[in-house]
Amino acid sequence: AAQNAQFDAVLFKPLIQSSLLQAVSNVLAPASGAQSPVNSGRPARFTGARVLLVEDNETNLYAATSMLTQLGCIVTQARSGLDAIRDASMQGFDMIFMDMQMPEMDGLTATRHIRAAPGLNQTVPILALTANAFAEDARRCVEAGMNEHLTKPIRKHVLEAALGRHLDETRFGQADLDAQASGLAQQLQPESGTPVSTETWGNLCSDMPATAVRRLVETFVTGQPAELDAMRRDLETGAIEDLKRRAHSLKGAARLLGADRLGELAESLEAQAGTADKAALTAEVDRAGIELERSCAALRTLSAGLKEAA
Repeated sequence: AAQNAQFDAVLFKPLIQSSLLQAVSNVLAPASGAQSPVNSGRPARFTGARVLLVEDNETNLYAATSMLTQLGCIVTQARSGLDAIRDASMQGFDMIFMDMQMPEMDGLTATRHIRAAPGLNQTVPILALTANAFAEDARRCVEAGMNEHLTKPIRKHVLEAALGRHLDETRFGQADLDAQASGLAQQLQPESGTPVSTETWGNLCSDMPATAVRRLVETFVTGQPAELDAMRRDLETGAIEDLKRRAHSLKGAARLLGADRLGELAESLEAQAGTADKAALTAEVDRAGIELERSCAALRTLSAGLKEAA
C-alpha cells in the first residue's frame, strides 16, 4: 500500500538517526536548488570498517563504493568470485557484499569457498547483492552461507542499515550527517516516455555527491554500449549464458540510474535467453539498443546540469 500512498518519504526499520535526519532535511528542503550538506565535523558512522565489495558491473561497483565510502568504510573491490576468494584469503574484513551473478565464478560458489576456508573471513557477515527479489534466491543465499540478501538497485540507506545490523558500531565512528538533497529531478518532467525516472534520479543525487554521480553516469554511458555489442556477438556465437549474464548486469545498472524501461527490456531479454529463437532475441537486443541510446542521452543532460552543494 505504501507505494500507492502519497508519502513524502519512506524510512526503513531499524530506524537510524542519520537516515531520519536526512529524510527530514529532504522533505523540508526548498523545492529548487541544491541543499548544503550537513556536516557535524564528526567521523562517519562506520569509519574504518573494512568491506570487501564483489561486483562485476562497473556502474554498480562505482555506485556502491561511493556510498560505502561516504559511510566511512574502507572498500576493497573485487570483480569476480575468484578475486573475492583471493582477497578474502589475504586480509580480514568486517563485511563482504557479494554479487550473485558474475563471470568465472558466481557469488554463491565464492561464498561456499570462503565459508569452507578456516581463517580470516570464515564467519564474517556476507550479504548478497541481487537484482532478483524472489524467495528462491533468498533460500539459495542462506544455503550457501550468506547472512541475508539486498535487492538492487542499492541505496545508501539500505547499505547503512545492513552495516548497522551486522557490525558492532562501538568499534567505528559516530553518525556523519553528510546528506545532500538535490532537487535536480525537476530537470525531467514525470511524463510518459521519459527514459529516466525522476524519483530514482533524485534519490541518487541525495545518496551521492555530484562529482560521484557524474562519474557514475560516465561509467554507464561509455561502458554499456560496448556490452550491448557484446550481446550481439553472444547471439552470433550461441553464447547464451554470457548473453543472460550481460542482460542481468544491464538490468541492475539501468535501474540504479532510473532507466526503468531499459531495465525492463534487459529483464525480458534475460528471461527469454535460452528459450526464444535467435530472431526474437535479436529483436529484443535491438529494442534494448534503442532505449539505451535514449537513456544515455537523458543521463548526459542530467549529469551536465548537476551542481555541487554550496
